[in-house]
Amino acid sequence: MALARAMVYRPALLLMDEPLGALDKKLREQMQREIKRVHRERRISVLYVTHDQEEALTMSDRIAVFNRGRIEQIGTPSELYERPATRFVADFLGDTNFFPGTVLGCSGEHCRIEVLGCPVEAMAPTPVAAGARVVVAVRPERVRLRPGTAPDGLGGRLIEVIYLGASRRSVVRLADGGDYFALQPAGEAEATGPSPGAAVSLGWDRHHATVFPRAISDHM
Repeated sequence: MALARAMVYRPALLLMDEPLGALDKKLREQMQREIKRVHRERRISVLYVTHDQEEALTMSDRIAVFNRGRIEQIGTPSELYERPATRFVADFLGDTNFFPGTVLGCSGEHCRIEVLGCPVEAMAPTPVAAGARVVVAVRPERVRLRPGTAPDGLGGRLIEVIYLGASRRSVVRLADGGDYFALQPAGEAEATGPSPGAAVSLGWDRHHATVFPRAISDHM
């Protein structure tokens, strides 16, 4: 009986499998905070299973991302989001642009890539050889959207600006016919943002861009 009581009231591990999947957004966020409070106060380890990427980032001290039954990467939320080890992780957690390119050369982790005729820079988590066909992964919030054309940016045309409340998502069509995204805070987008139809350029800091091998399905 004592062992049963300990297992019920003082478990060493608490397993939660999609516990908040049926709740609306506000109640879901409230319950997330409550679960984290119980975790801190009771000092119980929690194994939390979720298919909601934002919830995984919010709830976790460490995350394991699985792909076809195998672990792709384990790390803190910031490590997985900012420094994904594989393309799958970059694509699975949050929104990501994948710009197709060819490696011009690398110095350590720093690589120079030709994307749609424009040289750009990015970081390579694994070595890549000059001439390799790759994609450069950049989060929309890390993309700099500038009006007009720029010699150090990818030129395109602004197709649409999507209102998201606190932010604006700009859809930009580049020379390959693909649509790519830039995310700006609402005030910044309203003050400096061009209108749909305008010529724009995209750029980023190399530490916010990651190089991965190109998949067959990518733009050629």
